[in-house]
Amino acid sequence: MKYKGLLKIFLLLLFPLVFAIVTILVRFDIVHLLNICLGFIFVIIGIAMPKLKTNRWIGIRIKWTMEDPDIWNQVHRIAGPLWFIGGYLVILETVFLPLRWIGPVMFGIIFLLSVFSLVHAWQLVRKKSDKVKNKQ
Repeated sequence: MKYKGLLKIFLLLLFPLVFAIVTILVRFDIVHLLNICLGFIFVIIGIAMPKLKTNRWIGIRIKWTMEDPDIWNQVHRIAGPLWFIGGYLVILETVFLPLRWIGPVMFGIIFLLSVFSLVHAWQLVRKKSDKVKNKQ
């Protein structure tokens, strides 16, 4: 597949275009469109997270995950499906909740996903340091 990467980029660019067309046809406002696109970005990130290698651009980039590839892999293996579900929750809340609730609920979802990922990384680091102390 010579053009596999190009196909992925095309599909990623196609999602916002499809939603723009749907928004125009269904007469959503721009807030709904942007939140639905943001939800799909979270879904795509959730799909990619378990396969990510340590990098400086995407993922749960905190000191603990950047220093230890094992912790990076464990955190992203758990966080990926959660961000996938979180993306769909953002889409669902955008469609079903009144406009005044969309922002607070979306930020609540993002906050919970971020805090869970951070706490999970902290627990893994703590467990790993306890193992090192017990061996000594």
